[in-house]
Amino acid sequence: MWRTETRFIRDFLNSADPTRKSLHVLKEFRTGYGLPDLLKIEYDKNILVKRRRNSKSRKLKHFDIDCAYVMAYLSERRWIKLNNLKSNTNLYNGSIKTIIDKLRERGLVIKKGDKIKSKPKKEVFAIKSIVAIEAKLRQWKRAIFQAQRYLWFTNNSNILVPTNCNRQLSKIINSCKKYHVGLITLSKDKKILTIIKRKKRKPYNTYLAWLLNELLLDRIKR
Repeated sequence: MWRTETRFIRDFLNSADPTRKSLHVLKEFRTGYGLPDLLKIEYDKNILVKRRRNSKSRKLKHFDIDCAYVMAYLSERRWIKLNNLKSNTNLYNGSIKTIIDKLRERGLVIKKGDKIKSKPKKEVFAIKSIVAIEAKLRQWKRAIFQAQRYLWFTNNSNILVPTNCNRQLSKIINSCKKYHVGLITLSKDKKILTIIKRKKRKPYNTYLAWLLNELLLDRIKR
């Protein structure tokens, strides 16, 4: 069996379906609420490619957490005055101007006079789903606790354990159901079995989703 979780995760990735091309996997991405072992992001590549082609800049300016918070705010509203945006986000004039310049460069917003709004989400937000996976060789209770923490920004969150946990399987299943977490196992012959498949739910409109969306854009070639 596996001696380290690193090898366990590697074998899981090597055993996963290789045919899904519009899928980006991040390892231990900082969320502010822990480091999920894996984030599997399914996306619409056409949206990213179109945005890249329409961009006037070959190298886009860094999309930081303030940009992400502003996009999460704007994407749920219509036209808003810049003064209201500043007061509602607690950002000062210089910061707001820099953020808006970045958002316009990326083709995320429309600005007219002293008003601004987000472009339709279907035109700029490429992510279809975000799935978190927390892997543990033994500490399955800790895995469930951590996986539950990722529900706020994902479509679903899962734990991954080896099949040698079968002696405790009923306890693991009950705990996963209690905390709304999915359950995946990997056998020593590299077979993946999904024991609890949670229904994909619509995630909250979060700053982290926008950070991930723009991270994908930065990694897509023009």
